[in-house]
Amino acid sequence: MAIYPRAVVELYTGQTGVAYRHTPTRLTLHTAVSSAVDLYKGRPDGNGLISHFYVNRDGVVYQYRDTQFQAWADYQGNAGSISVETWDGAQDVAWTEAQIAALADLYAWAYRVHDGLPNRLATVSDVRGLAWHRLGCTGNFGGYDPGNILTWSGNQTGLVWSRARGKVCPRDVRIRQIPEIYRRAQTGQATTAAQTTGVASAATLSDIEEVIEAMKATHVIFTYGSAICIADILAGTWRKMPDTQTYNDTLAVLKRTGAKVAEWRHFAASKSNTVANPRAFGAQVEV
Repeated sequence: MAIYPRAVVELYTGQTGVAYRHTPTRLTLHTAVSSAVDLYKGRPDGNGLISHFYVNRDGVVYQYRDTQFQAWADYQGNAGSISVETWDGAQDVAWTEAQIAALADLYAWAYRVHDGLPNRLATVSDVRGLAWHRLGCTGNFGGYDPGNILTWSGNQTGLVWSRARGKVCPRDVRIRQIPEIYRRAQTGQATTAAQTTGVASAATLSDIEEVIEAMKATHVIFTYGSAICIADILAGTWRKMPDTQTYNDTLAVLKRTGAKVAEWRHFAASKSNTVANPRAFGAQVEV
């Protein structure tokens, strides 16, 4: 699996056979024309489209597809692309500072994890690396100028990443910001919301194992019935918190100690659940 350790993980696990596997060679930036906090909520939209990631206004990264499998946001360019949709409030606006930081961190992770994805800014002659949707879209984007990335498009690459002619995605104001995203990915200036809080989220047992390993988590927070529980991975134990302590209170206490917390949002433990196996996260459950 290839799961971004700082993502809120909501994987769509359909269509994950051999035919859908691919070797990522680029991370492709899109604009979603949406005000959504969580764009796909783990399932394709009514047109069958879904991207690997979505970065909302606050820089929170949602992951909908394991990057070892294709997503459906780049038409004929799905194979080889890690697609990233981004919040824009359905307006022609620049990426927020939080989005820029999140995108830089996501790209830095992508090129480190995927051997076929080089650390470079895409060009019309080689779209590998950090790319954007317009590189596969045809239209009237002005006369081609090798020194002006706003003029680079499918007109030169010959690639078809959209059914629509004239698609401007991710828009000029955002394309101008892409070199800065690339620069930050090189200099370590990317700081995502998840990086600041130290929280990653996952829905299933296999997901949480992947997140714990990727982020080197020290603790897992989850629910047992109505109780808030903490698993200490290093100690191999877990405990219920007092009934008077809220979820947010518990999370705040952990963060103040510098803990790296994997948040198991969609899980309720029970005696018969596989969480009782120490393999789940190194914690033996005793009820």
